[in-house]
Amino acid sequence: TGAHYVIDKNIDNPEVDTDDWQLSVGGEAAENRFEMTLDDLIGHEDSVERPLTLLCISNRVGGNLVSTGRWRAVPLASLVERASPTDDGVDVVTRAVDGYSEALPLSYVREHSELLVAYGLNGETLPTKHGAPARLLVPGHYGMKSTKWLDAIEVSTSDHESYWEE
Repeated sequence: TGAHYVIDKNIDNPEVDTDDWQLSVGGEAAENRFEMTLDDLIGHEDSVERPLTLLCISNRVGGNLVSTGRWRAVPLASLVERASPTDDGVDVVTRAVDGYSEALPLSYVREHSELLVAYGLNGETLPTKHGAPARLLVPGHYGMKSTKWLDAIEVSTSDHESYWEE
């Protein structure tokens, strides 16, 4: 875990108090809005453990900005479907405590059960530098799509302009 690469947009990463943290799930295109604590995520009936490799968009051929870990997580689709997206849902937006946001089309989230909301790495609690208490994992995309320090998952009614697009 200590050797897993870390790249962030921040000079100082946020320290999130896991005792007070809640993940808000809902949005303007969701009929059922709810909140989850870290214990709720850890105890979620759909929790899985998956090996997953992350790659930074800045990695050069043969570079060290690529790492594999065993992630403990809940499929993003499970959380989104519990929110009961409406027919006008377009994007699933993930928001972080540091202001970062990313978006994936709702149809993509529904079709890809490998998208994960991770809370553990290599048998341990997710470290702060890797996005504790929870982060998104988007296999097949560069690490920048994997929002760290999640605090909200929202189903939007329009295309979301994410952090790097802004």
